[in-house]
Amino acid sequence: MSRGRRLLFWAILLLGLAAFAWGASVVARATTGYLYVKKQPPGWRGTVARADLRLGFGPVPGSAGAEILPGGEREPVRFDARGLRVPMEAEVPAAGPAILALGDSFTFGTGCRAEETYPARVARALGGSALNGGYPGYGLAQMLARAQELLPQVRPALVLVQASTWLPARAARPLRASGFGLLPVPYFAAGEGGGPLWRPPPFRSKLFDLPVAHYRDTARGLLDWGGFVGRVGFPLFLHDDARRVQMRVARATGKLPRGAPERAISETVYPELARLARASGARMVVVILEAAGKQNLKAADLALPPDVLVVDTKPQLYGRIRGTDRDSYLRAYGHWRGSPPKMVDEHPNARAHAIIAEQVLAALSSPR
Repeated sequence: MSRGRRLLFWAILLLGLAAFAWGASVVARATTGYLYVKKQPPGWRGTVARADLRLGFGPVPGSAGAEILPGGEREPVRFDARGLRVPMEAEVPAAGPAILALGDSFTFGTGCRAEETYPARVARALGGSALNGGYPGYGLAQMLARAQELLPQVRPALVLVQASTWLPARAARPLRASGFGLLPVPYFAAGEGGGPLWRPPPFRSKLFDLPVAHYRDTARGLLDWGGFVGRVGFPLFLHDDARRVQMRVARATGKLPRGAPERAISETVYPELARLARASGARMVVVILEAAGKQNLKAADLALPPDVLVVDTKPQLYGRIRGTDRDSYLRAYGHWRGSPPKMVDEHPNARAHAIIAEQVLAALSSPR
C-alpha cells in the first residue's frame, strides 16, 4: 500500500472513530435529556415560548397555554400582542394610567394568576392597566432590551423594575443553563473603557423548534426513547456542538468578548432604565425582591439617581410571619397544593404578591 493510501486509510478511520464517539455522546446526552423531561420539569404547555434573536427567548405574542411548575402542576398563562402577560379572561381596558413592570419570574408571577401578581394589584389600586413585561429566566440584559422596546410604545405613567441579586449574574455571560441544550441570551461584555456593553445572543436557540414538550406525556419505552433521541437529541446537539465550536473560535480571536463584572452591570443598567423611564415621562420604582434564604440586595449597589423610588419588600414579608428562617418563609409564601398540602414551587404566592403591592402603593403615597 502506498504512503498516500495509508494516510487516507488512517484519516478515514480516525474520522469514523470521531463520528462514532460523537454519536455515542449524543445518545448519552439525549438519554439524560429524555429522563429529565419525564420528570416533568418546569416549562410550558402549548406554543407560548419561542427563540428570539434579541432576547434569546421569550413569549409568543397573542398566545395562551400554561406554565408548568415542578412536578407537573400547571398555571394558565396568556400573552397579548406585545408579549405582555394578561389575564386569561379578556378585560375592559382601564382608562387610568399604564403601569409597566419589568423583571423575571418573580414579577411575571410564576404559580399565580395574572390578576394576582403585584403589578396587576398596583394597577388596580391606581385605577390603571397592568403591562406585565416580566418573564421567567430573564436577566438585566433582557430587561433593558424590553424597556428600550416598550417604553417608547406604551409611555406608561409608572415603571416597576425588579431588583434581585441574581439578575446581573444572568446578564454576565452569553449562555444560560437549561435542563439540556444550550440557551443563548443577550449579555453585557466588558468594554474597552471598563463599561459594560450590551451584546445580542451569539446564536439562535434550537430548543424551541423541537418537539420536546411532546415527550412529557408519552409512555416510557424503547420506541419512545428512540423517537426522542432521533427527533430531539441529534438535531439539537448537532446544532449546539457546532455553535459551541464557533463560540470558542470567536472567543479565541477576540470576536466574542468576555462578560462584564456583575456590579458594573447593575451600576450601568438601573441608571439607564431610570433615564429611559424619565425620557418617556414615567416614574420609576425599583422593587427589591429576594428568594428565601438569599442575601438581601442593597439599594446602594444599584447607583440609582435620587428621583427613583426604592421599595425593599423583604422586611415586610418577614414581618408578617413568625420566624425568620427559610422554612418559615416558604410555609407562608411558597405555592402549596394537594391534601395534605405539599409545596410545589418556591416563587412568591398570591399572599406575597399582595404584600409586595401594598408596600409599593404605600411608598408611592408617602411624601418624599
